[in-house]
Amino acid sequence: SFLRSPSSGISEVWVAPVGGGEERRLTYDSREILAQTWTADGSAIVFSSNRGGASNLWIMRASGGRPTQVTRGAGPDLGMRVSADGRTLLYLLQQPVERIGWWDVVSGESGRVTRENQPFGVPCQPTPDGRSIIVPVRDPDAVTETQALVIMNRDGGGRRTLVPAESAPRYWGLSPGGSQVAWIGGGSAHGDSLDIHIVDVATGQTSTSVTLPTHGGGESI
Repeated sequence: SFLRSPSSGISEVWVAPVGGGEERRLTYDSREILAQTWTADGSAIVFSSNRGGASNLWIMRASGGRPTQVTRGAGPDLGMRVSADGRTLLYLLQQPVERIGWWDVVSGESGRVTRENQPFGVPCQPTPDGRSIIVPVRDPDAVTETQALVIMNRDGGGRRTLVPAESAPRYWGLSPGGSQVAWIGGGSAHGDSLDIHIVDVATGQTSTSVTLPTHGGGESI
């Protein structure tokens, strides 16, 4: 068996006789498959796919048919191996862990912003009063490259989403007064122009969006 990717982010499982012959397609999900392996007796194929949302393990007959979900959770589940008797499945659950803390350079005080194992990105600078930070919060599935922009107190409480994950924020910056956030998304560049969105920190509402010429330059704020 092997994986064939007709386009970015899409993979399907195919099988072909070792000695040559006609290839057969086994999956038709148009989703991403990360890895696949056979059971020892060659009757089934185990594969890691985000066909159900998170990248979990699925099993299907080598002859084809509807896959059955084996693992559930945030994923991604990778590196699977099936024991010789077909009764035990070994796999790797890969989840990044980041935590955020703060330190007052004047008083020397410090504290922890987050305590859970939710994966976070690099936060923006603190708001001018030093009480809040804006943090990219990523999907627990490390394969899913989506993230939301969330504002929270420096103790981790009072969380509000400023830019949802479906908007795909990619670059962002806080205004000097701390009242607005400017951001651009992964799909905001169009040829020689760039869409910049301005969000009000207090309300979370988009106050304006502007299109600026880039003259072939990169994306940044």
